[in-house]
Amino acid sequence: MTARIKYIEPYLVILFPLLALLLYSPTYQAGFTHDFTGWFERYQEYGPSGIAHCFGYHRLQHVMHAIHFSIFSLFGTSPFPWYFIYSVLFGFNAYLVYKLVGKLTHFVGMKQNALPIITAFLFLIHPYQSAAVVWKVCFHYLLATALILSTLLFTLNYIKHKRKVDSCKLGISFILGMFTHELMISIPLMTIVLAAVLFVEKNPFYKRLLLIVVIPQLLFLLLYFNLRPLLLLNTGKASVLSEHPIQPMKQLSAVYQYGTKHALFTRYWSHAAKQNWQLTLQKPAVLVTLGIITLFLIGLFFYNYRRCSPTIKLLGISLFLFATAIAPFSSAHISYILFVTNDMYGLSGSAFIICATVALLYLFPKRMRDVLVLLYATLSIILLAKTIYYWHESGAVMKSLQSDFRWYDAKNVYVLASPDNFRGINMMKSHEASMLDDHLLVENGTRPTCEITDIIQFNMTKRSDGVSVQVHSPDSLSVKFNQWGTWHWRNGIGASSYENEHFKVDLAIPYYHLKIKSRKAGDVFIYQDGMKWKEVEF
Repeated sequence: MTARIKYIEPYLVILFPLLALLLYSPTYQAGFTHDFTGWFERYQEYGPSGIAHCFGYHRLQHVMHAIHFSIFSLFGTSPFPWYFIYSVLFGFNAYLVYKLVGKLTHFVGMKQNALPIITAFLFLIHPYQSAAVVWKVCFHYLLATALILSTLLFTLNYIKHKRKVDSCKLGISFILGMFTHELMISIPLMTIVLAAVLFVEKNPFYKRLLLIVVIPQLLFLLLYFNLRPLLLLNTGKASVLSEHPIQPMKQLSAVYQYGTKHALFTRYWSHAAKQNWQLTLQKPAVLVTLGIITLFLIGLFFYNYRRCSPTIKLLGISLFLFATAIAPFSSAHISYILFVTNDMYGLSGSAFIICATVALLYLFPKRMRDVLVLLYATLSIILLAKTIYYWHESGAVMKSLQSDFRWYDAKNVYVLASPDNFRGINMMKSHEASMLDDHLLVENGTRPTCEITDIIQFNMTKRSDGVSVQVHSPDSLSVKFNQWGTWHWRNGIGASSYENEHFKVDLAIPYYHLKIKSRKAGDVFIYQDGMKWKEVEF
C-alpha cells in the first residue's frame, strides 16, 4: 500500500481536483443565491475601486475580494467557470490535507502509512463540505482553509528544518489569510498547541516557536483589528471577536456539537434523534461533566505524552487542532435540522476531526480497521450524493423560476409563496425586503422596475413542491400547501400571523388566509407551484 501511495503521490495534486470536479459536476449551475446577489450588486456598483475598501463590507477581506471580483469580471454568472474554480480549489485543499497530515504523522513519529491519503480522501467526500464548494459566496472559506493548512505546513517545516525561509513563508501565508477571512485567528492557537507538544517532549525549540512565530502573529492581530477604521467604509458591525463574544458554555457545546456532527454525521440522523442529541449537548450539567472529563484527558495526555503511541499522539493533537479551528465562530448559531446550513464554518476544522477519526480507527486491528474505514467512506459517499442531489434540484428550481418570471411591467407584485430554502439550501430567503428582484438582477443583469413584496415563503423538499390558491372574494383568499413536510417562513425564520397597512395574514397549517386591505389596478399576486410561477385570477 505504501509503495502504491509513493507511486501516485506526485499526481495527487491533479487527481484530487479532478475527483472534486467529478463529484460536484451535478451542482455546476447551483449556488448563485442569497448573499451572492448582494456581492453581485456591490461589484456592479463599485467596480475595481471597491477592492480597496472591501466593497463597503465590514471585514478586512481584500485578498478574497481581489480574486472573487476578478472571477466575476471575467465570467459574470456563467456557471461552468465558477463550478470549475471552486471545485479545483476544494480539490487542492484535499491535497493540502494530505500533505499536512503526512507532516503530522512525521511530527509524532508515526511510520509512513496510508493514514494521510485516507484522511484527505474522506475530507474530499465528506457531505458537509458542499456548502463551501457550491455556494458561490463561500470562496473565502475555501481560500482561508487553503491558507490555514499552508500556514501549518510551513510551521511544521520550520519546526523540522529550523529554516528562516519557512518562518517567512508561514508569516506571509498568515497575513494573506487574515485578509481573506478571520478564521485565520485560530493559527496562533494551533501554533501554541504544537509548542506545548515540543515543551512536554523537552524540545527547546518551543521557545523559538513562541518567540519567532506566535508573538509576531499576536502583534499582527493587534495591528489588524486597529486597521479596520482606516481601510473600511463600514465599521458599524464589529469584527468576529466582538460579533461572536465569549460565551463559555455555548462555545464548549459548539466544540462537541461540531465534533460529533462531522465524525458521526449527526445532521443525517432522524429528526428526533438529532434534536435530542443536540439538546443534550446544550444542557449545563452535561457540559460541565464533559468539560471536567475533557480537562482530565488533556492533563493525562500531556502528562503521559512521551509514553503514548504515535497513533494516540496524532489523535490527541488532531483533536486540539480541531477545537482551535472551531474557536473563532464557536458562539455562532448552529443548525442541526436543515442540511447545509452553516456547514461552511466547519470546513477547516473538518480536516482535523477527520484525521482524529481515522487515527482512532487505526487503533483497531488491521483487518477490522480496513473494514471500518471502507464502511465510513461508503456512508460518506452516500450522504454526499444525497446532498449533491439536493443542490442540483435547488439549482434547477431557481433557474426555472428566474426564467419564468414575466411581470416586469407590473407596478406591484405580491408573492404569495416562494422558496426560502431547499432542505436547508438557501434559495430566495428574504428578510426585510424580497430577494426575488435580486435574483432577477443576477439572472438578467438588470433589476426589475416593479415593486416586489414577499408575503410568505416556505421550505422545499422536492422540486414539485408548491401551493394552490382559493379566491373567496376580490380581497380575500387562501393559500394551501400541495404537499406535507413543509412549513411557512418569513424573514428567514418560521413564520407567524402578522398584519400591516396592506394586508393581514392569518397562519395555520397547511394553509394561510390573506385579507387584502387595499388592492390597486395593476397589482399582481403570484405564487410558486413547482418549477413555475402562477398568477391569481380574481
